[in-house]
Amino acid sequence: MIRTTVMKDSYNFSKGKRGKWYRKDAVMHLPEVIADLKREARASGLTDPEIDAEFEAWRNERKSNPSKTP
Repeated sequence: MIRTTVMKDSYNFSKGKRGKWYRKDAVMHLPEVIADLKREARASGLTDPEIDAEFEAWRNERKSNPSKTP
């Protein structure tokens, strides 16, 4: 099972700076990100079918709860 971090109910962003990490020209290469996640999961002892099942469960959870999608 992939480890997840539990989020707090609320966070204090009163001293935060808007756009600090925003980059207009940033490009996310999703296949590379997924490959990295799979590599880490395999190193943790998960098999490919287990990893795929975790991804599918995550996708289904997001589809059934669209309000929780970032």
